[in-house]
Amino acid sequence: MTKLPPLPQVYEKISALARDQKSDMKKWIEVIEVEPMTCATILRHANSSPMGFKAEITGIDRAIVLLGKNTVSGLVAGEAVRQSFTAVQDMGFKLEEFWLHNVAVGYAAHLLSLAVDGGKKGRGAQADTLANSGLAEEAMDILRGIDLPSRLKLPPGSPCFAAGAMHDIGKVVMAHSYPGLFPVLLQEMEAKEWSIPMLAAEQAVAGGLTHPIAGEILLRNWGLAGQLGSVVLSHHTPDPDDGLTFLVGIADVVGQVALPFPRVASSPVAAAVEAGDLARVKQFLPEGFLDQPLLNAKELASLVTAIRPRVVQFVEETRRSVS
Repeated sequence: MTKLPPLPQVYEKISALARDQKSDMKKWIEVIEVEPMTCATILRHANSSPMGFKAEITGIDRAIVLLGKNTVSGLVAGEAVRQSFTAVQDMGFKLEEFWLHNVAVGYAAHLLSLAVDGGKKGRGAQADTLANSGLAEEAMDILRGIDLPSRLKLPPGSPCFAAGAMHDIGKVVMAHSYPGLFPVLLQEMEAKEWSIPMLAAEQAVAGGLTHPIAGEILLRNWGLAGQLGSVVLSHHTPDPDDGLTFLVGIADVVGQVALPFPRVASSPVAAAVEAGDLARVKQFLPEGFLDQPLLNAKELASLVTAIRPRVVQFVEETRRSVS
């Protein structure tokens, strides 16, 4: 792991701006407008039908303002991961599947973090509000009733999208640094008839290396070992007092239902959510998730069901925006 790819420059700059809640939007625009691929991704998102903006958006400055810092930061983070590991070709490791799962978790974390009293929908409003989320009214009512941001005490400006988009980055790090390991992990999971998550397979065959450890090493190498490093290292064992990591743990359940990775593993979480019986897939949930005081199993299932369609829609737009 001594030859890990460097942090893409555009994300290095954007992540620094994202850590400063008072950062000037003009600075964001200056960083992004000189990166053609990033500009194209953001403009396509701003003009995608799920975003709900009425008029065509042709200027990157307007697109960034309308989408909001959290969404823009998450999109840049997801693209940074994708570009950094384009050379990964381990047997069975499909980079696009991996990337789309992580984007799904990032967007799920973003949706779940939106303040429930976010202002009324309007053409000039930023998208970083529940009213502008594109969720159905019934889904918004569920989010309002549970009010997850208040329960988690998420501070303003938390990098929710970026944290979700990078949560499993250790999986591609392992495929990059240890060619031949990923097929062995798949064989271990298949031998258990896909009844175990990848983390359990890693613990069984990878000599103590797991994707949370590998991911945290990469983020330390990238100088991002603070909040993001903590999420990557602990998203399978979140402390209820760590709101951001706990949020990503919930969002990861959404991602397993919406776009699991690897898809061939046929994650059983979706069926368990539909049946209202998460206890039977306890091993696929973050450790202790069914026994913590913040969110019960019924509420978790209702959140997953409420936002899954919007997450799938957003991810499809993301795929199109870079194709």
